[in-house]
Amino acid sequence: MTVRSPKTEHHIGHDSRLVPLFPELLPYLQEVFEQAEPGTEYVITRYRQANCNLRTQLQRIINKAGLKPWPKLFQNLRSTRETELAERWPEHVVCAWIGNSKAVAREHYLQVTEEHFEQAARISFESGQAAQNPTHTMHYCLFNLLNL
Repeated sequence: MTVRSPKTEHHIGHDSRLVPLFPELLPYLQEVFEQAEPGTEYVITRYRQANCNLRTQLQRIINKAGLKPWPKLFQNLRSTRETELAERWPEHVVCAWIGNSKAVAREHYLQVTEEHFEQAARISFESGQAAQNPTHTMHYCLFNLLNL
């Protein structure tokens, strides 16, 4: 899919970028494609105008789902996806798809998730570290953290 980039279009070669259609999206896009009139160029047409307010609509959808909107809706969605992609793809590839630099990704988007902690704990337990003296392990970890 082509993502247009008005913010960076004044830089040569940065007016748009190609982003793959990820498998998670395909069933939903396939459904609206099948419902579209033959020859339709865009399957999502409701929000194509530049003056539409996507944030307000997203807040309505979140409220209707019985959830509380979180701060920085789109930045947090982008951050979550960039973190998910970084688990699987090289950093330069993810940054090209998302449209930011490695420095911006590291400072503003990439997150440490609960899954990271769970995976680390599981690996530690499976490797036998859980059988060690927990006090010794904690002191060792703290010592390494303080001496970085």
